[in-house]
Amino acid sequence: MKVVISGYYGFGNAGDELILDAIITQIRSKEPGLNITVLSVQPEKTSSFYKVRSINRWNPFKSFWAIYRSDILISGGGGLFQDMTGSPSLYYYLLTILTAKLLRKKVFIYAVGINELKLINRFFTAFTLKLCDRITVRENYSFDMLVRWGVSQAKMDVTADPVLHREVPYVNAKRPQPKIAFVLRPPRTEVAASAGMFSKLCDSLSQRISAKIIFIPFHIEKDLGFTLSVMNSMRSTARLVQWNKPNDLYNIFSEIDMVVSQRLHGLILASLYRIPLVGISDDSKLERYLRELGQKNIAISAETNPYSLLAVIADVWEWRDEFIKNVSNILPSLQLRSKMTAEIFGNEINPAAKLK
Repeated sequence: MKVVISGYYGFGNAGDELILDAIITQIRSKEPGLNITVLSVQPEKTSSFYKVRSINRWNPFKSFWAIYRSDILISGGGGLFQDMTGSPSLYYYLLTILTAKLLRKKVFIYAVGINELKLINRFFTAFTLKLCDRITVRENYSFDMLVRWGVSQAKMDVTADPVLHREVPYVNAKRPQPKIAFVLRPPRTEVAASAGMFSKLCDSLSQRISAKIIFIPFHIEKDLGFTLSVMNSMRSTARLVQWNKPNDLYNIFSEIDMVVSQRLHGLILASLYRIPLVGISDDSKLERYLRELGQKNIAISAETNPYSLLAVIADVWEWRDEFIKNVSNILPSLQLRSKMTAEIFGNEINPAAKLK
């Protein structure tokens, strides 16, 4: 059985690399003999990390040939179907799906999140997704949106983000000086004001609860510059931690006591380790995930007062035992939903596998 995986892979974004690692682990657990090819912008690195075949996603001839020789295309996971960062990336994923369908291949949408789209983009996305054989989405919001777009409920399932399938040991360390990790991303505007706000927040946290501040850039190319500008504006000392392979992040987060994140998978890793967390973003996917955890997202702007954020973070830290109890109750159901995606995928490919 030959599988091609299409997604935002090889760009150095920790969240997407964690997703790819999870997808490969999940589908191999169901079908160990799968022949997997990943479309990546850095195929050599992807092959080395995940022990799969990988080809350059920008090479249309190799991509076409890989899909032609495959049995099924996996598109996902993550937020592929969005136009906030522009329409070209959206149409790349849609065209990849349409290529597979023109070649009469099965297409499985793997635990994606769906965002509101511009009208014309919504039309083409709905048209393309209606052609897919099975669609799994990571929350009810995405399911409801696709239903409104006219996609059949019969071919859809609500699961959860693939990274949530991972079982990690819970260690409730009682360190005298807690480690608070910040996962930041550059704002769309007012970069200097935002950097100043975060530097004041980190300095205040360091003083108020004697915290060690750690910065973890998830998307090195995009996040590192802004993260360094925050660190350089701080009066107190802070530590920068960089990852190489996606699995490095599990080791990093196992040593953290609290997470303040502007990226979704910073929050997901924190919840896996039952670490108190605070989401700070205007991105709806963070808000949707935090709602599932029973937590609130904090939307920020250039006018946000760092001391109001400090009060929220300090409150979460003070009530951390209650948070840990709450997440421990909710997490098993999310993990079960995450594992369902591989079960559904296995059921989808079994008829094709029997024909081989």
